[in-house]
Amino acid sequence: MSALVIARKEFVDAIRSRTLQGLVVLFATFICGGIVVATNVPTLIDADVDPATFGILFGLLSPAALVVPVISVLVGYRAIAGEVADGGIYCLLGLPHTRRDVLVGKFLGRFGVVTAAILVGFTVGAATLYLTVTSFAVGPYLTFVAATLLLGGVYLAFTTSISAATASPSRAAWGGFGVFVVFQFLWELAGFLARYAVTGTASPEPPLPAWYTTFVRLSPQNAYQAAATVGLPSDDPFVAGIVAGEEASLLTSRPFAFVILIGWLSIPLAVSYWQVTTMEF
Repeated sequence: MSALVIARKEFVDAIRSRTLQGLVVLFATFICGGIVVATNVPTLIDADVDPATFGILFGLLSPAALVVPVISVLVGYRAIAGEVADGGIYCLLGLPHTRRDVLVGKFLGRFGVVTAAILVGFTVGAATLYLTVTSFAVGPYLTFVAATLLLGGVYLAFTTSISAATASPSRAAWGGFGVFVVFQFLWELAGFLARYAVTGTASPEPPLPAWYTTFVRLSPQNAYQAAATVGLPSDDPFVAGIVAGEEASLLTSRPFAFVILIGWLSIPLAVSYWQVTTMEF
């Protein structure tokens, strides 16, 4: 119950400040901009492409995959470290809250902020999509929203855990963005280098090795792309690159991508929850 009290205070404080409003405007701008572009480009590429499907995949997937992690890092890096730097942690622990209550409450409250920004942004996006296309695929859109919420939770979990472990706002911010860089840019590069070392060529003959497709899919960014397109058919031309290697194993199937995201969300929180009694605050 103490964790919920802290979570509610975190969320209310965000509403009273301009944090939530700014995040909503930022995300809604990216989502609406992506939809406007996506619903106009298909007519230049292929007149038979459903603009609603194209809009969900092309117009929303790329900006969401970049903006949502940044939002989560900005929301989470001061979760614990900010309280330590300001001295507020001692007031919190002076009340009937345990350190675990503080960790869980901070994460839940700030996840509420991330969730609010995403839901409002996607609601505005849905209205834009409804007004600009002839058909609106509700099921795939809701699947996309669910996957995006999980992606936000993953990066918030990492950043909150780093914030608790370092007790320094600057180190927590750098750590959160460092995690984003690893998963966004270095993970797939590491897989490519390993594949090159094993196969001896940069462009091996298809199909790609099962171990490689599995490794690539385990990244939160790639798992997000797979989970976000679960509602789209495999033969959709814009899903082709995402479903490549899907038949290799259960780990590379698109529905299992939700499990991967939940796993990435749970790991840093579980580690922090276990270590929280030894933190230096």
